[in-house]
Amino acid sequence: VLFVLFIHMSPKASRYPPGGMTPILPLPALLSNRQTYNQLDGFRTSTRMQQNRAFVKALRLQKELRKHTGCVNTVSWSDDGSLLVSGSDDCFINIWKWEDNLKLAHHIHSGHRGNIFCAKFVPCTDNNLIVSCALDGNVRLTDVRRQLVHCIVSYPQRVHKVAF
Repeated sequence: VLFVLFIHMSPKASRYPPGGMTPILPLPALLSNRQTYNQLDGFRTSTRMQQNRAFVKALRLQKELRKHTGCVNTVSWSDDGSLLVSGSDDCFINIWKWEDNLKLAHHIHSGHRGNIFCAKFVPCTDNNLIVSCALDGNVRLTDVRRQLVHCIVSYPQRVHKVAF
C-alpha cells in the first residue's frame, strides 16, 4: 500500500504559519519548487517543508494507492508534477495520474529480479522514459508508451540510487 499525503488548505487560510515567517505554499507551488532553491531564504523547499510545523500538522491522508504486492521502496514525481512513479519489492513499476485522482495509469513489470530501490522519470522525455535500479544490480530503462524494458547496465552488487 502506498500512502499519499497532501496539504488541505482553505482558500482563506493564512499563507504564514503562526509564529513563523516561512510561507506555507499551496500544493502546485510545492510540486514545482520541491527540488529548487528558494531565492528569498536560500533553503531547499524540501528542507523548509520538513522544518515547518504548520506544514507537517496540515498533512492528511489523501488516498491509499493499492496495486503493489510488496513493500514500496521508491516514489518520485515527474518534472511537471502530473505523474507519480512507484517501485516495489514485487518488481513492478506503477505510474499514477495526478489529474485522475491518482488513478493507476500503468502497471509495468520492470524485468528486475529483485526489489526495486529507485525509479525516476528521465527528464526531457515527456514522461515516457523511466530509469530504475534494484537488488539484482541492474539499471533498467523503461519505455512507458511501448511497455518495453531494456537493461542498460549490470553490476555484480545491488544498485540503490539513480540521479539526473
